[in-house]
Amino acid sequence: RERHQNSLNEPAVIRAMQPTMYSFELDPDIFKIDTYEKGLKHYYQVYKVNPELYAKMQTDVPQWVAVAFPFETKENGNQLYEMYTALSQHFNYDYVYNYFFDPEKVKGIPYKPANEEQLTARLNNYRKRNASAIRPVANPAAAPASAFFFDDFSSSNEGGDPANWFFRKYGKHAVVLAVKNQSGKWLQLGYGTPVNPSLLKKPLPENFTLEFDMITGGDFSSRTGGALTMTLNTRTTTADGVERDGGDGSKVSIEIISGNERDYDNNNYMGMLRVKLNSIPEVNKQNYSEGLIYEYALREFTNNKTKIHVAVTVKNNIISVSINNKTVAVSTDFKMTYGAKCISCGVPARTRFNTILWKNTTNDADAVKVYISNIKISKE
Repeated sequence: RERHQNSLNEPAVIRAMQPTMYSFELDPDIFKIDTYEKGLKHYYQVYKVNPELYAKMQTDVPQWVAVAFPFETKENGNQLYEMYTALSQHFNYDYVYNYFFDPEKVKGIPYKPANEEQLTARLNNYRKRNASAIRPVANPAAAPASAFFFDDFSSSNEGGDPANWFFRKYGKHAVVLAVKNQSGKWLQLGYGTPVNPSLLKKPLPENFTLEFDMITGGDFSSRTGGALTMTLNTRTTTADGVERDGGDGSKVSIEIISGNERDYDNNNYMGMLRVKLNSIPEVNKQNYSEGLIYEYALREFTNNKTKIHVAVTVKNNIISVSINNKTVAVSTDFKMTYGAKCISCGVPARTRFNTILWKNTTNDADAVKVYISNIKISKE
């Protein structure tokens, strides 16, 4: 009371949603909300319960109906945004209130959402969109006849978001752009924010070839330039697009790093193609470490050779990677972590991948950009 004597007539707010007996210390003061927390609305109102209401709370008649949900925007993804929209615009609060506190008003009347016509229109829009997802090709107009999947981002607006791709719109997120001296549109990958095609039919064929073009910004003086990691995973992503690694399954990670040609002859060249294969149950295990790895000095991708064509083939359980139509890695040559030969030199029999992710892993992502386009999957 002494500390807050000048604000005792103001509505009380506290810092903790679930206060306990330990919350009422002098430091930190549970009633003190700093400017940053106020901006984030990280505080909770305190309500006073009078004796009459407290007595009513001991009965089986409800005194309040509380509905709480987080504020979300389109940048948080469709799922969270639609949840927020449903509860803020289409939940029938009047009906719920009357159901508990004035039941005669809703007796014999079934529940209906608020603004039902708007809700129906929104749902129908998603139904149409989901129906189009049956097609595995994102851009049918430009796709080769044999493509299981194809996208060159020509249906996306330049400077805008990649159409029909899942990505997180925070920080340096992905954006569709034109690249100087290159034809078509390209997806500039945002650092550390994975992207994956939302219209991709899953699972992928058991035997397939995945191809894409990759460009690095050529103006870099450091030892490495544009870099990305592409992941193939038999596990599906979570509802909000996060990759799963737990449980049985296989994962192939392909890291592509451009190098600086000044290091060609000094044993410090850092351009690299690195392929990793991990599976559960564990097969290729050495000294308690599971998995296979293969590295190739990628001299085809540099500050002067800024564009490459990448192809990843899975056929009869064997993985191979080609750069500019030259095979540079085959899983029969992969080694275990400490150099022993592979026990199982490919993915397990009947493996079907359900997730493809691309992620920007460039060391200096602010200065050096990395782009992908002309993504094609063909059934072998």
